[in-house]
Amino acid sequence: MLADIASSCALTIDRSSAWSCNGGVCTGEVYNSAVKLTFFKGASLANPAALFTFSLDGKVRRAVDIKHGQVVDEAALADLVRAAVALNAMG
Repeated sequence: MLADIASSCALTIDRSSAWSCNGGVCTGEVYNSAVKLTFFKGASLANPAALFTFSLDGKVRRAVDIKHGQVVDEAALADLVRAAVALNAMG
């Protein structure tokens, strides 16, 4: 799923699990109970599908925690990634 989203949004993934396109988009971290996607400029992104579940009080970053077995709205996650890419393109 994440690889498909990355491909559709023209993201590159470096060796540290950071996704980028016109600048950093997000990082992916794997934990025992979840995968955390931390968006560098998440506080500046709309969250209509309520995907952001962590760092909600932060001034810059926001994170999506995907727990083991959780059903993820893939279209909403792809929209969030595209919005982050678009924000980077604006400067």
